Amino acid sequence: MTWLGELSANVVAWRLARRLPQLLQKGWGGSEFYTVGQIDAGLAALKVKGPYRAIAYAAYLTETDFDAVTEGRSPISCDAARRKFFGLVPWSGPSPYAFTPISNADAASQGASAPH
Repeated sequence: MTWLGELSANVVAWRLARRLPQLLQKGWGGSEFYTVGQIDAGLAALKVKGPYRAIAYAAYLTETDFDAVTEGRSPISCDAARRKFFGLVPWSGPSPYAFTPISNADAASQGASAPH
């Protein structure tokens, strides 16, 4: 990658690392992985276009899904994109206090075991 390509990737990674996790968590709850459609919605909201969208795909898709979506034409490898993204993200994934939906039965059983 040229120095200009590296600079462009860093600028996009910085924008994504600062804003995309919050957008995804707000829209779809905390998760390690998101769908391509959810990631695309976040990218559209941030107005990110071009080949460095692959940084977001690398952060939130499995490596197999990343390869399928980018069709091998990504200017950056999945591992390099993940290192770039998670090296800049202010937190490295959903916090333990992130919203996670549970069933009513699970909620009732958790409440029943809590000390009074």
